[in-house]
Amino acid sequence: MKPLSHLRLHVVNVDHGDAMILEISDYENQAHFGIIDTGRPESEYRARLTDYLKALIDLRELDDAEWKIDFVCITHPHEDHYGGLSSLLDNFPGKITQFWDCGFRTVAKTYNKLLDRIAKDDSIAYLRLASGFEIELCEVRISALAPSLDLRNRFDTFGVDRNNASVVLKVQFKNSIAVLAGDAFFDSWGKIAEEFPRTTKITYFNDANVERSEGTNQLNCQLLKVSHHGSKHGTSLEYLEKLSPQHFMITCADPVWYLTKKPGWGIDWPHPLSIAAINEVRANPGIRISNQHGNVIYYLRGTRNITADQFIEIPGDPAFKSELDARLI
Repeated sequence: MKPLSHLRLHVVNVDHGDAMILEISDYENQAHFGIIDTGRPESEYRARLTDYLKALIDLRELDDAEWKIDFVCITHPHEDHYGGLSSLLDNFPGKITQFWDCGFRTVAKTYNKLLDRIAKDDSIAYLRLASGFEIELCEVRISALAPSLDLRNRFDTFGVDRNNASVVLKVQFKNSIAVLAGDAFFDSWGKIAEEFPRTTKITYFNDANVERSEGTNQLNCQLLKVSHHGSKHGTSLEYLEKLSPQHFMITCADPVWYLTKKPGWGIDWPHPLSIAAINEVRANPGIRISNQHGNVIYYLRGTRNITADQFIEIPGDPAFKSELDARLI
């Protein structure tokens, strides 16, 4: 069996929104993809993730039998996270193995119609994630840090908001760890800190897994996809100190976008308080911001040294394909 040498996390620029692709492309001569959120619903964004994935498949010259989408995770039912889901379903029928949902009972009609469509598709396993969920995918361990079961039990009764319902994923390949925080707010981070408090290293018995051991800090990572687009509500010094990342990805638009498209939201994205907290916990942090860097690729090579690259071309045009090809080979 050919060992996995690395994986890539593609953060697709959809301005204020999340759309990410986890790519494992050299495992047993088959490419595996995981989708974490799908971007905004407006026409200029709806197909960006789909077009990006098509470009990856085209550049890899993959036949249908040589690749699959192992999972699609919508972290929570806000349209800047599920807006491109219909495009993904339309363009890749029969290729999606699992769909991961946070379980929040939303009244959003569009999202509920999408859930009904997925539930009726016998080729897709429908899972509602909570903290403690874990799956091994081609030498990559993917764990859910949130939502807490305690919060999930309150989703339809005690007013937990959609952002605190976010799925928070920990992606680990050997010693490379990324935490993808969705839009988690204070309540969710409090539960994460409570439920993953380990202070003693664990080594498993040989008959469980000879290569698996857990360090003293279950939340430590090298890469953090910053919660809620860098807002002041999604980031605090306390949880950043527990995670202690080296790299920070912030998925937000530029001030002109907010002034013209969302004038009620203000233009402090990312918020100065979030940047101050990042600078407090990490000297010279590696920060990538969608409105400055466009699409960003993170390389997880199994070590604690995660590297990043970026390019700004629009998915689908020849310049993008040329750039993507040069960077991924």
